[in-house]
Amino acid sequence: MLEKGVVYPIPRDSGIERVADLPYRDSTPALTLDIYRPAGAKALLPTAVLVHGDLRDPEAVKDVKDWGQYRSWGELIAATGLAAVTFNHRSAHGGTRMADVVDDIECVLQHIETNGEQLGLDPSSLALVAFSMGVPYALRVAFDRQATLRCAVAFYGPMDLRGMPWLVDAEVLAEFSPIHHLCAGRDLPPLFVARAGSDDPDLNDSIDSFVAEALRQNIHLDFMNHPHGPHGFDIFDESERSRALIAAALAFLQRQLGAAEDT
Repeated sequence: MLEKGVVYPIPRDSGIERVADLPYRDSTPALTLDIYRPAGAKALLPTAVLVHGDLRDPEAVKDVKDWGQYRSWGELIAATGLAAVTFNHRSAHGGTRMADVVDDIECVLQHIETNGEQLGLDPSSLALVAFSMGVPYALRVAFDRQATLRCAVAFYGPMDLRGMPWLVDAEVLAEFSPIHHLCAGRDLPPLFVARAGSDDPDLNDSIDSFVAEALRQNIHLDFMNHPHGPHGFDIFDESERSRALIAAALAFLQRQLGAAEDT
């Protein structure tokens, strides 16, 4: 599983540069990020920041950015002319430290805003692209940054944590539930949501409720369903539908971010 890459062809003649293991905050162990860019790019590039999922064991997520899924997504996004940032964030420890994950996402964005010129990244053109349990944390940040983030992408992630069997106060679960903030009338940047039809029914029910409310509020939402897709279909399901959803997400990023004019 750790070596599986995205089920979408990455142009091997596109020329992609990866700068690895840059620290983005002082911690023990160090939290680091990788940057993927088109080779030889001169301009500051619009940037997609990839937010990985979570596991209960903190050791299991300490090197997620080096997994095949995130390396291949970084390469794929860079092949479109954008930049991609992958990074390791801390575990939420079964929901008891969700604020740590949100803080790490914020720290990465602040690092890009402060150091964008040296990193070759455009801090005025940023997106969050989240997967699985990374989705509620990324969207929590997106609600706070709706005026500055260009867009967000959510792949098969829960939109309501309030039914989770975690030993966490209901108010805390609501705070990190995207649907809670949506129902409260808070704004989001343009959002792309991908649903895996064969995923956990409760998870999909939360996506369905979120999408219904988003349509009621008439927000900027692109939604695609993979009727037979499993959780993690972008790496586990070699089908035309998987590739269609991946292509749609890339096109969404292109529309909302736009490739740099001079690369």
